[in-house]
Amino acid sequence: MNRLAPFAVFAFTGCIADVGSVDVPDEQSEVTTIGATTPDSFACFRPESASSVNGGYSCQGSPNLSLSTLCREGASYDVIVAPTAAEMTMGIVAPHGGGIELGTDRIARQLAADLHLPSYVLVAHPTDTCLDKYGGPTRSARALHVTSTHFNDSRAESLMRSVNRGIAIHGHGGPNKICVGGITPALRTAFKHYYDTYTAQYSASGAIAVDAPGDSDCAGITGTASANISNRTGGHLGVQLEMSRTFRNELVASIDGTDHRLWISFRNAVRAVCRLNVDGVRGCF
Repeated sequence: MNRLAPFAVFAFTGCIADVGSVDVPDEQSEVTTIGATTPDSFACFRPESASSVNGGYSCQGSPNLSLSTLCREGASYDVIVAPTAAEMTMGIVAPHGGGIELGTDRIARQLAADLHLPSYVLVAHPTDTCLDKYGGPTRSARALHVTSTHFNDSRAESLMRSVNRGIAIHGHGGPNKICVGGITPALRTAFKHYYDTYTAQYSASGAIAVDAPGDSDCAGITGTASANISNRTGGHLGVQLEMSRTFRNELVASIDGTDHRLWISFRNAVRAVCRLNVDGVRGCF
């Protein structure tokens, strides 16, 4: 059963002048091939012919989601790929959408629609048979979670290789912060500067943006590894946004509600990342 919610494409695309300028200063960072036998590969459980340990998190042998008969694409998860636009060189990826990191698929797809960018989104909605085998004691949808450094779906890798820079949308369960990570400091700075200057005022919960590599609350989710799917781009440039549950809820509410200011300004912060000139190349205009 397809459990995707209806997806609206809003009319407020492009730069919205009354929610801050997107002009950012010019500035300036290894594509790693992830093999099928890498532990915690796509995905972190073994096919049904092998024994399951600790809810499927044993990751021995050659874990591969495509070999599962209990957690099949189209039944337990969907993959949505928006094709590359020739004139755009930034891609959006959300590998933990649906029941894994709530709201991230919606946010990523709306960004892609509004900014006319290519995207890869995984939406997890595991069936009972999938959860019975791999969900562990709590029957968690995180059985379908694959860490970003080992996410090797060829569709995601192909999209990332086709663009100059990537941006990954994630969620975390910690304090009300946006952990702005990724391999490229200049892109992290572009997002944080725009957010601090224009966007933070629209967050009713007071969510703050922090540079992930320098913040203790963001330890382990800095997104700086070259193998991170957001960094495996043609230009070896990338940003990873790890957002609190509270802030993700605010963003989705701003998308769906009547006050779109938070969403528009957040989207423009992402657009600032896209527009930044790095070594003479922009991700979009």
